[in-house]
Amino acid sequence: PTIVRIVCEESVRVPSAGALAAGWSRARGVPAAEVKWLAGCVEVIEEFFCPHPDDSALWRAVTLKNRQRSPLEAGLETGNGEGTLVRSLAVEPGASVSVLLEYSLTPDRRGWSCRFVEPPADPAAARAYWAETSRVTFGLPLLDRYFESSCFQLPAAVSASGRVDASIWQYNREWVRDHSWIAVGLVLAGQSRKAGELLERLLREFVTDRGDTIDSSEQRHPDEVELDQNGELLYALDQYTRWTGDLRIVREHWGRVEALAEFPLQDLFRHSPSGLLANVREYWERHRLHGVEPGMELAHQLFVELGLESAAGLARCLGRETQAERWTKESKRLHRAAYE
Repeated sequence: PTIVRIVCEESVRVPSAGALAAGWSRARGVPAAEVKWLAGCVEVIEEFFCPHPDDSALWRAVTLKNRQRSPLEAGLETGNGEGTLVRSLAVEPGASVSVLLEYSLTPDRRGWSCRFVEPPADPAAARAYWAETSRVTFGLPLLDRYFESSCFQLPAAVSASGRVDASIWQYNREWVRDHSWIAVGLVLAGQSRKAGELLERLLREFVTDRGDTIDSSEQRHPDEVELDQNGELLYALDQYTRWTGDLRIVREHWGRVEALAEFPLQDLFRHSPSGLLANVREYWERHRLHGVEPGMELAHQLFVELGLESAAGLARCLGRETQAERWTKESKRLHRAAYE
């Protein structure tokens, strides 16, 4: 029902999947999903964007461009969840006319509504927000597109409370691993506030006092703990601190940071002959149920080593030299065991 219908010269035209172009646009100074299609002699451009950084409202700008040499009278129709919204538009030859629709959640957040928003509606708050984020160009359109798309889409996956429904398969569960890398991406994208909210929630809710981490929203038996997650979260905290200079999160949650670093170093996980970390869990989450026997997973060695190095850097920032020296030593020991 939300599709845009253009009524012109007694015919109704709608977009079709095989006859439209879609992509990202920043023409209004904010990330917008832009769709272009033809309705006879009218070119239709739809832009979808969020006007407020901290609100769930969505704006939809619909622009009609008259491609003929005579004036045009057109009707624009769309559904608003309860009925039909209609707007009549007069467009001069070669000119464009735009209307703005706002979609928002109802107060109980169980439904939605849509209405026309009149000028001078302006996404000034969103423009100011995005002006402060990272802008990078690689001189290669494909790399530029990857970076910009990631910058635009990562914030949309993280709620205001730091929750993320991990993966494209809609597990409705959460992982320290996934969230840690999302936090790193947000930091590099210049969205440190959201990264901080996510990291603080991970320390508060996804790390136990012992230092083991939650995956798929569950606490695991030591045999099945994803040890790489400890290292990935420590690395994410280190990156956040380096890019922002903000030590508050690490300082206030130091007990959990320390537990994260120490947990994989228990004799429980130490394979004595090699010095490597061992249990019954591999990186793609197969375990004893799948026939996996006790062994060493390369990802566990790599990310725990990286995490210990990160933890040592954080400890030095807080003047905890004894812990810094210990974790540096353990990081190097694991590196030698794995690669030498």
